[in-house]
Amino acid sequence: MGNICSNSGREEKKNPMIEPSNDTTEDESPSPCTNLDDGSPSLDYPLQMSQQYSMKFDSKINIDFSDTDYKAFCLLIHKDVGAVLLHCTRKKKKPPHYQLPGGHVDGYEFTQVTKNLSSYVTQEQLYLAARIGCGREVYEETGMDFRDQLDRFLPMVLYREEINNKSKLINEYKNRIFFVCDVFDEDFPRAPRSGIPRFSTIRYPSVPSNFSSDLMLQLSVEHSGFRFVKESSEISKSLRLHSGGKVEKAVEMAFNI
Repeated sequence: MGNICSNSGREEKKNPMIEPSNDTTEDESPSPCTNLDDGSPSLDYPLQMSQQYSMKFDSKINIDFSDTDYKAFCLLIHKDVGAVLLHCTRKKKKPPHYQLPGGHVDGYEFTQVTKNLSSYVTQEQLYLAARIGCGREVYEETGMDFRDQLDRFLPMVLYREEINNKSKLINEYKNRIFFVCDVFDEDFPRAPRSGIPRFSTIRYPSVPSNFSSDLMLQLSVEHSGFRFVKESSEISKSLRLHSGGKVEKAVEMAFNI
């Protein structure tokens, strides 16, 4: 599989293939790609890894989603200004901290995929339900609407080697399912949604005086602001209090740091 370190335009992006498979042989790992002078992973490293990866599922595995509180999160990467991090001040048991957009995958999102009331899903159905739930949560928390463009949510590649637990997805870590999405200026909301006044340019903490981006988000009530972060290590460290450190760990795995 070739290295795709070159910065391709939007029209050249490839969606991941979703191919159910019973093949147990290990695929060739995507080749690593670092663009920075110090050898650290570039901002779009997770995107590059995901664009190389062909998603496969084991059709023999059935998962009881009623036993697990699945959550889904998305790393939204704007290559010019950075990854989107939301600032949260409304968690009673935590100090102010940053989060990735995302949240719970609801039961009706599973039934939307399975078309029945069974609590058992295949790996592919779990993946698809998580992607639907993630699209809903991203819209609710940011106003960015990918609900009709869910193929833009690529699986965040967390593992470079064969997963010991075959029931886990390549983008799953401790019942959290992670996606990555390449975003552009036109994806950001331009006007308030009806009935929701929190149309915000607030960023926390304050951004440098030479920061020229006027991109805005339609924040939910649980978030007080947002910021863009370009350095991979700062992205992961900023998320250390999100979901008990699990999101920080997943992002470290995605950036291979």
